[in-house]
Amino acid sequence: GRVTEAGYEDRDGEEYAYQVQLDDGDLIKAPLDDDECIRAARRAPVRGRTVKQLLEEGGWVLRRGRKHNIYKRTVGGVSQTYTQAATPSDRRAVQNQRAQLRRLDERVEEGTGAAAA
Repeated sequence: GRVTEAGYEDRDGEEYAYQVQLDDGDLIKAPLDDDECIRAARRAPVRGRTVKQLLEEGGWVLRRGRKHNIYKRTVGGVSQTYTQAATPSDRRAVQNQRAQLRRLDERVEEGTGAAAA
């Protein structure tokens, strides 16, 4: 499966952390307090997706940018900040950014709180 939406409300106004489309086409809604569904969404394949797609799917919002892009999000009452260089100089920058985003997702799953990356 893959995450199709992050941080959204359905027609009834109920908030969900993720919407995951399974390989068979079915959609799963992961409520903000459903750790099992959030873990399932976290295991969705990342390979081939851009960092921009991961940021959008994770519910990250660009707050400001200049030399660094500052993204923020709140998931399940946990506020997080992610900082990204505007012009990465490392050939492994994309892999490192994916890893940072994955670790921030894991912190939300574990309930260990906010941290800047």
